[in-house]
Amino acid sequence: PRQLLLEYQRNAGGNIFYSNYTFNASLNGENFSQSWNITQSRHLSFVFASPSSCPTLSLPNLVYELTENVSSPGTCFTITADNVTVDCHWYEIAYALGGAGYGVYSAGANGSVVRNCRIIERSNSPDSPALYLLDASRAKIGNNTLVTFGNKSEGILVDSTAGFSNANFN
Repeated sequence: PRQLLLEYQRNAGGNIFYSNYTFNASLNGENFSQSWNITQSRHLSFVFASPSSCPTLSLPNLVYELTENVSSPGTCFTITADNVTVDCHWYEIAYALGGAGYGVYSAGANGSVVRNCRIIERSNSPDSPALYLLDASRAKIGNNTLVTFGNKSEGILVDSTAGFSNANFN
């Protein structure tokens, strides 16, 4: 959940903001600390989820931001929670290195967002789409480069999706 920290002194010339704060946060055993010099009103965000591997994304309402390329012998990311965003910042998701798999698989999760990714199948395995949405609704897929090689390996496969999904600039 987001938390608002508002600390300043108001005078006739405007607001004077305090500075040199260190924020500590933890989520599911992952600890994070970051310092900011706050001289004006600003939004701060912690990046808890910067996966260097390919985990199951099972916590709702989180943004996962890649800070490096990731790879997997099969499926890389499996989204099982609602409102999960994967923002690759143009880092690469290499999948199916050892056989069939998916770059990103959203199974029954609503509101999934996948953006700014280079998702590349690294084998010639059949049935290995880059993005696979199964029973997912309100997905937004945008600004991605998707490369597949196998037979029936679509860029985006939408199967039994209950609601509207949006795919742009892929």
